[in-house]
Amino acid sequence: MIYLDNASTTRPYKNVVTEANRINEQLFYNPSSLHTKAMTVKAEMGKARTIIRNKMNAGAGYNIIFTSGATEANNIAIFQATRFKKKTILITAGEHPSVEGPTKNLKQAGWDIKLINLTKDGQCDVSHLKQLLKDNDVSFVSCILVSNETGAVNNLEEIYKVVKGHNPKILLHTDATQAFCKVVVNLKKCPFDMVSISSHKVHGLKGVGALVFNSNINLKPLITGGGQEDGLRSGTENTAGIVGFGAAVESYRDSYFDYVKNLKQTFLSVVKKGVSPLKVNADIKESSPYILSMSIAGVRSEHILRAMENRGVIIANGSACSSKNNHNPTLESIGCTIKEIEGSVRISFSVDNGVDEVSKAAEIFVEEVNKLKNNIAR
Repeated sequence: MIYLDNASTTRPYKNVVTEANRINEQLFYNPSSLHTKAMTVKAEMGKARTIIRNKMNAGAGYNIIFTSGATEANNIAIFQATRFKKKTILITAGEHPSVEGPTKNLKQAGWDIKLINLTKDGQCDVSHLKQLLKDNDVSFVSCILVSNETGAVNNLEEIYKVVKGHNPKILLHTDATQAFCKVVVNLKKCPFDMVSISSHKVHGLKGVGALVFNSNINLKPLITGGGQEDGLRSGTENTAGIVGFGAAVESYRDSYFDYVKNLKQTFLSVVKKGVSPLKVNADIKESSPYILSMSIAGVRSEHILRAMENRGVIIANGSACSSKNNHNPTLESIGCTIKEIEGSVRISFSVDNGVDEVSKAAEIFVEEVNKLKNNIAR
């Protein structure tokens, strides 16, 4: 099998599984207990926090709470908007459902949710952001770093300057789920108030995420009761997953970027020669090398996925969290037609993939897409 759905989830590193097993077998204690074994487990979690903090270049001014995943981290972040009397929230039109969803709930409760337009390449339209900020009722802005659909990368430094330059009291959040460890997240250089991340996107285990936040924020908990995570996220921590998360981040190398970039270029060069018409749904130079979104108008994506899987290649037709929906807000926002959305596929790479298998997968993609097109033409 050739697995090219890494934006959905990644295979855990062997050392991550080893570390998680070590915690489950030897240090299974509850970190909230007061005995020495519990303190040992808590120290292991502290190491994971330090690894994550260092990876993001987050200084002592940032805290980290562990969650069940990026979805929960995003919900906690959006929930912070309820602290303000100003009830306008800005999010990009290309946010993940775990950001879009809670804002819909707030809209029902009286908040005004406004969408920031995307450019044709899927990036945040900064000129439109500036226009929306003229509404002095804005208290919260969320802008995804890397699109889970297209791989488009937003310029957080520019967005930070625009938002904080307008009003430094506006809370600024980014969903960095598809970015963390893969593209630079530097909180010393670009000090967003809150950042959401996930373990299983970086070869860690499922069921673990984190919200990294400025310690100046009096964070309001979304889940209360047990007082864990300094009272900010109640519930016994997934200690094995957390330690594994730290191990995964520590194992990630900056050199992976260029390696995966070559994988994406290899796949695309083959497909561009063999499939026409073909639309790439993000500027290749401005997008993450880990994600490739393409549209083939006239061929339905579910048929492509089935044909590819029959040949031993796993790909996707978009975010796993939104693939059951009948529409794709991100692709709609960048001007894709209904036919292009129906024929959109997402190929996502990781360091686990080899150049030869990616090239082979691309050749299979060309063959199967052309077979489908020929069958339609008959």
